[in-house]
Amino acid sequence: MSKMKMTLLALLALVVAIGAGWLWGAAGRWAAEEHARAAELHAQLAEARASLWQARVDVFELNFGRASANIERAKKSMGIAEGLLEQAGRADETAAVREALVKAGEAQQLTGGVDQAANSRVGDALKALARAGAASGK
Repeated sequence: MSKMKMTLLALLALVVAIGAGWLWGAAGRWAAEEHARAAELHAQLAEARASLWQARVDVFELNFGRASANIERAKKSMGIAEGLLEQAGRADETAAVREALVKAGEAQQLTGGVDQAANSRVGDALKALARAGAASGK
């Protein structure tokens, strides 16, 4: 009977060691995945800001077609950022990105009408993105 007990104890110790090793390795992976998500969010917000600034320059230069294309690129990046923020449960930043998306859509409509007011709407979108970026930098 003692050989049976020894075998069961050894098997139990092996299972516990494997479980502890898995948890230890997974904890590091979870932190790395969180850092990767934060970097992706930062990159998407930076891409959106860069595209909106370029659109603002394009409106200033009266190149409304290129401004519209840059706004569209910004909207795609903001959509990805919105999804990342929503997954993370960050409601305030998600709302700011949604507001920026609305303002960018309005700006894009104004560029279609060759209206210089698109410049102020792009500025409003940049302000909303700044709120999201400042909050996500915490």
